[in-house]
Amino acid sequence: MTDPSEPPPRGCPFPEQGLCDIAAALRESEERFRRLASSLPTGLVVHCAGEIVWANQVATDLAGLDDPAYMAGRDVFSFVHPDSLAITQQRIAALYTKDADAEWIESRFQRADGSPLPVEVTASRINWRGEPAGLVVFNDISRRKQAERERLALEQRVQDAQRTQSLAVLAGGVAHDFNNLLVGILGNADLALRGLPAQAAIRPKLEGIELAARRAADLAQQMLAYSGKGRFVIDQLDLRQLLEESAHLVEAALPRKVLIRYELTEQAATVRADATQIRQVVLNLVTNAAEALGDEDGEIRLATGVICCKQMEPCASMPGQDVEPGMYAFIEVADNGSGMDEATRRRIFEPFFTTKFTGRGLGLAAVVGIVKGHGGAINVQSEPGEGTRIRFMLPISDGEPLRAQAVSAAPAAIRSDHQGTILLVDDEETVREVASAMLEHLGCRVITAEDGARALELFAQHAPEISCVLLDLSMPHMDGRETYTRLRALQPDLRVVLSSGFNEQHAVRRFAHTGLAGFVQKPYQVATLAAAIESALAPRPGSEAGH
Repeated sequence: MTDPSEPPPRGCPFPEQGLCDIAAALRESEERFRRLASSLPTGLVVHCAGEIVWANQVATDLAGLDDPAYMAGRDVFSFVHPDSLAITQQRIAALYTKDADAEWIESRFQRADGSPLPVEVTASRINWRGEPAGLVVFNDISRRKQAERERLALEQRVQDAQRTQSLAVLAGGVAHDFNNLLVGILGNADLALRGLPAQAAIRPKLEGIELAARRAADLAQQMLAYSGKGRFVIDQLDLRQLLEESAHLVEAALPRKVLIRYELTEQAATVRADATQIRQVVLNLVTNAAEALGDEDGEIRLATGVICCKQMEPCASMPGQDVEPGMYAFIEVADNGSGMDEATRRRIFEPFFTTKFTGRGLGLAAVVGIVKGHGGAINVQSEPGEGTRIRFMLPISDGEPLRAQAVSAAPAAIRSDHQGTILLVDDEETVREVASAMLEHLGCRVITAEDGARALELFAQHAPEISCVLLDLSMPHMDGRETYTRLRALQPDLRVVLSSGFNEQHAVRRFAHTGLAGFVQKPYQVATLAAAIESALAPRPGSEAGH
């Protein structure tokens, strides 16, 4: 038995050995806690009466300090961002009163350098060296929040792309049907004008109808451009030269009070593009910029240049469109108008969207279709009160000019030896009537069929006399592709001219290497139809005469 008069063992502050054992156990337990707490990838802070008495190294690092000692003595909420302070205090106080398992709450800390840090926090009551205390546990969730932002941005891009694609399909379908209707308007006007003397009093009225129909056809082409199915005649273009040649058109579209300034690069900015479509893009952007200036005096800047895109951002802000790395030539249209907020910027590519008044047309949506059709991209920069800059970029040309085959102008007649019987296949009655009248005007005999099945019946009856088939692409029950295949199975050398409201590249791609004799896009006039039939019936290389 130990003599109480003897001094306690060295290192033990208590006279009783049992108490010394307890103190040693406490020290060992505290040391184990320290080692465990220091090894965790989680911030731990112990506070008594709201004052920090201990923190691990992770908490110190997340606070932006070097030494845990710097944490001691501080208010436990001193590292909470001011914007999150009230709600964090309230919710942590609620955690202390609960008997259930601790819950995690989101908050924001403010590091020593003032930068915010998103964290996930929980708290619980503990005993610290015999005194009631609080344990605050928190994790850095900045990576998770960044991943969430990226996921939301990706979801938004997908939604934008899906919406754009849906609208594109709708626009393409409407344009196709619209072109069918325009065959009747434009075709009848053309036929009527051909039957009138030059001085006929009614001629100006018919010419007005024809002009309006042409403008309607241009609108249909814009819709097809938005859908990515517009008709392009590709040439190698210098964007600087194109702007110089289009200056009079651009200036005519602007109010007199608007000043236009050109900044055209000396560097070569050559691309492969359709000049008419690119002019349309420029005019749309200039008109949009002029409207942004409103009734105030302002300036519009037109610039050209070359840029290297190493990745999609910041090159493109067009929905649903990634950009291949490489060199791009650009045209930029900038104004010093009212600018746009983020909500407006997100919607400017939607068809018919406007901040002015409704019913303005496709606007920038048509621009998107044209630029996407050329493999390009659009970048928009705008802030309220800071004006707007829209830059569209096209890949730099590095090869020989590429020109799409287009129907050339031709006299409104067909050679007498080509004036045979034409089998006209189209599900639209108006198209059949007008196209029949055109072909008869050209000296041909016409047999009409309203669908593919009827076309096969008529061909079986009149095959020896049919010299050519004018075939619609889009028909119910049996479409143009199936009808074409079955007709060619009956007569492999049959001359077939495809007709569609869609553009040539879109319409004929399913007919590649099948011997298709030609294509004519709706709406067409007598001269265009004559050129297509004449070309289809012309003698082929190695033959003495056409079929």
